Amino acid sequence: MFSLRSRSLVCKGVWYVLAALTFATGTASAFGQIATSTTVSLAPTPVFSGQTPVATVTVAANDGSTPGGSVECNILTRGHNAAYSRPLQNGMASIPLSSIAQDPAQSDPYTLACTYVGSATDAASTATTLSFQIINCAVWSVNGNGTVSELDCLGRALGTAGTPGASASAGGIAIDSTGNAWAVTNTSNSLVFVSPVINLYQGVNTGATTTSTFTGGGLLQPSAVAIDGAGQVWIANGGNSVSSFSNSGAAQSPATGYGATTAAAATPYNAPSSIAVDQAGSVWITNSGGNTVTRIFGSAAPVVVPLVTGGSNGTTGTKP
Repeated sequence: MFSLRSRSLVCKGVWYVLAALTFATGTASAFGQIATSTTVSLAPTPVFSGQTPVATVTVAANDGSTPGGSVECNILTRGHNAAYSRPLQNGMASIPLSSIAQDPAQSDPYTLACTYVGSATDAASTATTLSFQIINCAVWSVNGNGTVSELDCLGRALGTAGTPGASASAGGIAIDSTGNAWAVTNTSNSLVFVSPVINLYQGVNTGATTTSTFTGGGLLQPSAVAIDGAGQVWIANGGNSVSSFSNSGAAQSPATGYGATTAAAATPYNAPSSIAVDQAGSVWITNSGGNTVTRIFGSAAPVVVPLVTGGSNGTTGTKP
């Protein structure tokens, strides 16, 4: 009798040990189901505004079998909490995230959470999350009829601004920190401001394009545009001068533009063709007619420096 009871106690002890080992290694749930894991990938990457990315969910069983059933995915951010459900085929499911294509551009990321719901033989998985962002971009063009067009990063037309007029040589264009475009054409002697259809920085669908045209400030055959860190607009003029405008379109340069420092001095510009602003706020202009570069130190108090002169005699120019 004593020995029989001892065997019974030994057998029970072994059963408990085996159950504990099985649960710890993840090969079965407490109810005898097979444990599973879920992985999620997204394509295309990167995701551009207007695209419908597809999430691929793969479910694996810990015993190597192929789970059946379905998966559920939820977008946990962006306010809409969109939910998707798809059946598994050979342990995989492809889910087009169709609601994302309708979202406005934002800088905050999406969070996608996908879960295998389980079956009679396979246990439900814990949620697997994936974070991603929508990349927003646009292509701007100055057209030969004096208008400005915007396309999204997939090449789709978003809008055209301005009133078509006489043929004009395409000039330069630059984008400010709020997503607005500033453009010039060589024959119009004007600066065109365009508010985009989709503000790519603020993520707001404006539904309209607004255009303003500014003149003065010495604009003469403008060929290129740049924006400095303060939002001031700088224009290289083919008529051998540089113009500047505030971010509201008010001319900052004199009626003849920035050119010669004195009436007797020669202009430091010779057919300016391009313009750029560096991180220090200095403005750089290339002179296609003289094979030189001119630098204006500091946008608030520009100083003209023809580098070909400064490099040869160690002197700099003076404020225009």
